[in-house]
Amino acid sequence: MSNPALLAPGADPVRVAEGMAGFYRKLVPMGRAGRPEEVARLALFLTADDSSYVTGQQFVVDGGWLAGAPLPS
Repeated sequence: MSNPALLAPGADPVRVAEGMAGFYRKLVPMGRAGRPEEVARLALFLTADDSSYVTGQQFVVDGGWLAGAPLPS
């Protein structure tokens, strides 16, 4: 979903990765993109007995993006 190299197939992957890292540093309060294992931990929690009383909730795993980080200009 956030792979600009697909839009420019000849782009240098290292430069693309550096550009995306800079983008996330500015956009996301935690300063980085999320990692797959962070989403997996939530999924694991929801399958465990520890979450047996959790119902009908939205879990936002976005590093604080929706908390009101300003968009870069």
